[in-house]
Amino acid sequence: MDDEELIKEFIRAERRGNGVEITVCEIEWPTPSEPVPHWTVVTQLPLDASEAQIDTAVRSVLDGPRFFSVCATCRERNPNGWMHDAEVCQGCSGAVY
Repeated sequence: MDDEELIKEFIRAERRGNGVEITVCEIEWPTPSEPVPHWTVVTQLPLDASEAQIDTAVRSVLDGPRFFSVCATCRERNPNGWMHDAEVCQGCSGAVY
């Protein structure tokens, strides 16, 4: 997935009554074969935030290591829930999930 696809699938910016919420989809694995997504509020912007401010906030979530990592093997950015460990994505690890 490229960055635009990751943003579309895993990051939301929604205007609410009191501001713009930036949320990210985190993926947890309670069992090895059962991913469970949940949405976490990362930050809030003022209701009058510009599209440029919102885009900057969204891209900072994508670029930060808290939610996304780059695989050392394939060099693709992935949600941390799709990483096998801190360095390698599930696809490059050779593990079967």
